[in-house]
Amino acid sequence: MNWYNIGLLLLPLALGSFSIYFLTPVALAIGMVDVPNARKQHQAPTLLLGGLSLFTSLSICIVVFLPLNTLHMTFLVCSSLLVLLGMLDDSQDLPPGQRLLVQAFIALFLCIQTGDYLHNLGNLFGLGELELGYGGYLLTVIAVIAAINAFNMIDGIDGLLGLTALGVFLALSFLFWQGGDAGSMILALLVALSLIPYLWVNLQLRPIWFGKIFMGDTGSMLIGFAVIWLLIQGTQTDVRSFSTTTALWIIGFPLMDMARVILERHLHRQPVFQADRTHLHHILLQRNPAGSKTRTLLQIATFSAIMLVIGIVMEIYQVPQLLSLMLFLATFGLYTLAVRQLSPTLSSVRQAGKVEIA
Repeated sequence: MNWYNIGLLLLPLALGSFSIYFLTPVALAIGMVDVPNARKQHQAPTLLLGGLSLFTSLSICIVVFLPLNTLHMTFLVCSSLLVLLGMLDDSQDLPPGQRLLVQAFIALFLCIQTGDYLHNLGNLFGLGELELGYGGYLLTVIAVIAAINAFNMIDGIDGLLGLTALGVFLALSFLFWQGGDAGSMILALLVALSLIPYLWVNLQLRPIWFGKIFMGDTGSMLIGFAVIWLLIQGTQTDVRSFSTTTALWIIGFPLMDMARVILERHLHRQPVFQADRTHLHHILLQRNPAGSKTRTLLQIATFSAIMLVIGIVMEIYQVPQLLSLMLFLATFGLYTLAVRQLSPTLSSVRQAGKVEIA
């Protein structure tokens, strides 16, 4: 192992750790503190520092390890805008409409600046490449907003967002390595490694060296954007590392949970962004003994890991995209039925209390 590889592994860990400490005064000064109230599950004021720490570590590492070309500069600009949006949201709780408008603008900026967007769905029906043309711009905007909010919605218990994202970025780094896209592989690996210090502090693993922090909307939006950015790079560029259906499996758990919750809210004629307690982690917390967060975290992490493995295996063995899509939709159907079985009183659970704005 040469010095470059050693630095690639150690610098994100070091920067992630130091940034948590040095950015604490910044978070306090601008009010990025999650104060307990009737809608919150935690007991003490908690810094919303994870996203700012992740962005700081990731930005420095990109400058150090990746060429500052148009592609990576665009990623940094888009990420910076999302971090600013997240910081405002964490400190002032912005209306959902304002957040969506900025996210849509960032998605369009990505498309125009890089020329990369969801224009090709691959050989989805076995009849050749399915090209979307300019319709791909609209699909990309929808996909960016969906990915950002899917990862935001699962940020409900300690470790869930971080552990899910860690698995996704490690899976992506493997797929990019297999596909020969070194730049995207390094970016995915940098995000994964930068997440580890946050996870350590968020879960309060020993040795405990800092008080608990949360990711906040700053972090969940940054993670969701980084995921969809890498999915676009993996499926839409000249060097394709995996298929569009494999991309669905990679973000299987966040995507399925968001889609199920939105459908539930629509069926109950509730606003899409009205918070409730119908996310999978809420339901499992109610069913597990004494509301065990650790057990809930392990159950969901296992499900997410299974989805990742299925996607990778089908990509390796080149399973036809149509079959992969059908299996994914069938899995979503089974997932929805299973969650309903876990919570037969889903309607009453929905009214039990409001926890977080998705």
